[in-house]
Amino acid sequence: MNSSTAGTASDSRFLYMQGQQQRAAGDGRGALDLMLQAEACGSPSPHLLTDIGGLYLKLRDFDAAAQYLARAIAAGNKAAVVYKDYAFALLESGDHAGAEAVLRPHVTKGKDLSLMNLMGVTLKRQGRLREALDVLLLAHRKDPRSIMPVVNLGNVYFDLEEAEKAEAMFLKATQLQPKEGEYFRLLGRTRQQNGKSDQAVRDFRMALGLSPGNLKAVSDLIFTLTRLNRTEEAHTALDRYLRQFPNEPGLLLSRADLLRRTGKTEEAIAAYNHLLPLHPNHVDGWMGFGNMLLFLDREKANSCFAKAISLDGGSLRALATLCDSLNASRYGNEAAHIQASYDLALDIIRRYPQGVQKEASRLKGVLVRCLDYAATERLGPPKDLYDAWQRQNNISAFHAEMARVVTLDDRLRLLGYHTTWGNRVSQRVASNRIDAKPRGKRDKIRVGFMSSDLRNHPVTYFALPLLDSYDRERFEVYCYSFYEREADGHQRLIADTVDHFRLWPKMADVDVARGIAADELDILFELGGSTAMNKIEVMAYRPAPVQVSWLGYPHSIGLPEIDYILVDPYINPPDTRLLAEKPFELPETWVTLGRQHLFTDVAIESSTPEDRNGVITFGTANNPLKYGADAIAAWAKILNRVPGSRFLFLRPEGDVPAFRANAEKLFAEHGVTADRIAYIAIRGNHLPHYNQIDIALDPFPHTGGTTTCEALWMGVPTITLVGAAFFERISYSNLSNTGLADLCTFTVDDYIETAVTLAGDRARRQDLRQTLRQRIADNPLGQAQRFVDNFYAKVAEVVAEVVT
Repeated sequence: MNSSTAGTASDSRFLYMQGQQQRAAGDGRGALDLMLQAEACGSPSPHLLTDIGGLYLKLRDFDAAAQYLARAIAAGNKAAVVYKDYAFALLESGDHAGAEAVLRPHVTKGKDLSLMNLMGVTLKRQGRLREALDVLLLAHRKDPRSIMPVVNLGNVYFDLEEAEKAEAMFLKATQLQPKEGEYFRLLGRTRQQNGKSDQAVRDFRMALGLSPGNLKAVSDLIFTLTRLNRTEEAHTALDRYLRQFPNEPGLLLSRADLLRRTGKTEEAIAAYNHLLPLHPNHVDGWMGFGNMLLFLDREKANSCFAKAISLDGGSLRALATLCDSLNASRYGNEAAHIQASYDLALDIIRRYPQGVQKEASRLKGVLVRCLDYAATERLGPPKDLYDAWQRQNNISAFHAEMARVVTLDDRLRLLGYHTTWGNRVSQRVASNRIDAKPRGKRDKIRVGFMSSDLRNHPVTYFALPLLDSYDRERFEVYCYSFYEREADGHQRLIADTVDHFRLWPKMADVDVARGIAADELDILFELGGSTAMNKIEVMAYRPAPVQVSWLGYPHSIGLPEIDYILVDPYINPPDTRLLAEKPFELPETWVTLGRQHLFTDVAIESSTPEDRNGVITFGTANNPLKYGADAIAAWAKILNRVPGSRFLFLRPEGDVPAFRANAEKLFAEHGVTADRIAYIAIRGNHLPHYNQIDIALDPFPHTGGTTTCEALWMGVPTITLVGAAFFERISYSNLSNTGLADLCTFTVDDYIETAVTLAGDRARRQDLRQTLRQRIADNPLGQAQRFVDNFYAKVAEVVAEVVT
């Protein structure tokens, strides 16, 4: 008899019984065939439909399972287990809403623990983590010793990055079922996230002792050993398991990742090229390869992330990673990449309304860049975001938050988040800390500069005078770079100029710290902050006896091992609570434009833009991350006070439709029409376009710095609003050290009034256009040797205090 042959009810019962026997014997496929034949005999019972659905479920044919279980329920089988299996089949087939609809009535009644647990999983899959938490807590309270709510609560807390609560749940799971290795793996993974890496290693080893085939535990162990710089142990463990499972994708991925993290770039690329042809559907493999290529081949990296999304379109991590990478993509049409990133960010927020906080820093970057402040509010309350970024060790996310401060409490709170982060990093590296000691007096003071931006980059604009004009009889200069791409002319110039240039791309932080310590420096300056390819956490190992932050990050970074932050009388905040470090205060200016700076060959047009266009043009070339709606409101008020004037955005975002639409909307809220807003979309070669701006309006509260110097060099006066914190006072220093202190204002009303007054003073603007370069040369900002002498005099003073 085959499934297409109708039979009697007795035939159906006979076939059903045979199918049950086959199922009991472990032959699921044979059992299914017999039961389908029984169904074909006509009038299948609810139990037959249920069993067919259950067999399809075990065979992972979730669509078929859902169809049969739905029929079983309709035929009268109302058992809770049937609803659970039906919801599970819908969930696994991707119908999350359908699964929720099946479970909701039963969860509301709160009677069946398994249904409540599955509801929590269903909500978690949709990114509705807080709702999932509520349901799972109810299930846990109903039966505190039931294992699955405990494990799922741990998973939800882990995704919410509430690591201490996750750790408590997984610890309880190991106590409830102490012979289940997977629960020790989950505990170790959480402890690793919580900064308890040594304990995590013990947990992973326990997991492997209980479950030797748990290859996820192997991968987690390798990752954690690598983070602890126990690379020999990592290689040994990985090689042992690869001999047993040579083509296991998780282990091959661990091998590629280990090679990447230990700086073996070419070998890592080869490892990914071995992994992915063998396992072309391995999502984590494509994600890992993409991350590997981010600074090597951005276009190929994006294609890797897109491939991962094509394999798992619901992966929030993959979607957010591509969003962030598109925002940083400069190949081809940069504006198109930014727009694609913005569109993707909005889509992610729509799809994951509650789970988006985990990726908020990546999404917020492009939303603020495109001036969509309303969308950023959908990411969650600032305090929740800040707490999450601390848990993620994501200090770079706080840079953009400098432009969001309003009150003194906001500024102090922001500093507090930095110092909390710094203390955590310090505690994490404590077992490997070098704690370099002063070396005593010697013929030359050894000065180190650490930055991956010692190349064609704004950092070099300001650092170069210190690297080529120092007294070589008194000082010995060491430079440390981790730049991963091909050296440009400026990097080669610096390498040829200083006494020692160390290029250490992809080197582990602890090895960098040991390398610096081996040079026996007297003082080390960190110039990169949290920007790409820099290694701020190296400072936590204290490779030098005196450590100073300068230039790369306009705020206290928060590491207790950084002793000083370089300031001048203008940048140094009057409220000493706004710095975590001691001020390394130079007497005049914190930067200089030396003879080697990169602006010299750009001509200034003799006439003003007003002379050529008949209207005043205000403008900015600053990153949109430095300002918000309040600055735009002030700019709009200035335009309203100066008839016919217009505002020019000199930025790569100028060709991004979302940026234009949001800018025009924000100006329109204050009565400025779109025809008065102009854009020049440019990357890099933007200095000539300052000839299109009469007056630069500095952003606030996060002011410009490099852009202010550029504007002044191009004969364009800048109006700045001085605030309380370091990042609100940079232009104050630049302008004051050019003899233009009167363009520094201290209230929004004065900022507006000063801009309007200068707009009406054509003679002064014409004079500044012709004389600003000479003014720079006549004042501290342009007197490079004077700056160099002041800088190294301060170095000698501070080092002498430590030595004696």
